[in-house]
Amino acid sequence: MSRLNKKQIAVIDDDDAVRRSLSAVFEQSGHVALGYANGQDFMDQAPLGLLHGIVLDLEMPIADGATVLSVLRAEACNVPVVVVTGTADSGLLRVAAGPPVVAVLRKPVGASELLTALDSGIADRTPDLS
Repeated sequence: MSRLNKKQIAVIDDDDAVRRSLSAVFEQSGHVALGYANGQDFMDQAPLGLLHGIVLDLEMPIADGATVLSVLRAEACNVPVVVVTGTADSGLLRVAAGPPVVAVLRKPVGASELLTALDSGIADRTPDLS
């Protein structure tokens, strides 16, 4: 059984079709997907303390993935992040290196690859004792 069973996963992507598709991967696997159109919506609305995982695009308007990662790192967030991107920008990809990012996947990404990456990140997650 997957460690992702009944987990809340935030999916942050400005492309509505991609966001719906990625969310459907989790919903079809029995999880709760919370979709956000950009990083600012995520930072304003996400129940960060209740999330088990985050799927994050890097290139978005308003607040991009680098901004979200900066905030998560400043808050010492240990929720595993899987970056799903189509960018070839080496600067952006360097920003994605290191915790809480557990994987960087290139779009288009397969359902199995996405679930495996996030499942692995959840398995390795240090419990938040606060």
